[in-house]
Amino acid sequence: MAKPMTREAFQRYLDYFNRQDFDGILSHFADDCVLHYMTDWTREPQEYATLTGKDAFKANYTNMYENFHERLRLGVYMSTEDTIFVELFTSFTARKDVTFRAGTLKEGETFYCNQYIDYDVDAEGKFTRIRIAQFDSQDYPDERYYDIV
Repeated sequence: MAKPMTREAFQRYLDYFNRQDFDGILSHFADDCVLHYMTDWTREPQEYATLTGKDAFKANYTNMYENFHERLRLGVYMSTEDTIFVELFTSFTARKDVTFRAGTLKEGETFYCNQYIDYDVDAEGKFTRIRIAQFDSQDYPDERYYDIV
């Protein structure tokens, strides 16, 4: 088993994410990593999508990055040899007028949400499965989002 990932090491992964650095992001993924996320945050019951593999992740996020600048701030962090659990404070700032799974934003507007994410980690410390759940969303940031505005 791999050693538990430190908070500092995970923050480096988030730094890649905040810079939209795919090489850095994907260096943390196993080749066959599976990502599950909600497709429409406004509908009950929630429906989930699945991305399998690095290429699917990159294609999905390349499309998303055309519409948004996404920023992540780390809240709660827990790690064992095979699991990482985090609370992330996330902002999506629209690069253009766009309708997405949480509603509609005009260019320059920002959507804020609080997410819980569980990462399964293999013996090499690579992410093998990622499950994302939204906990809260708001129109205006509070102190939890102070460094991602």
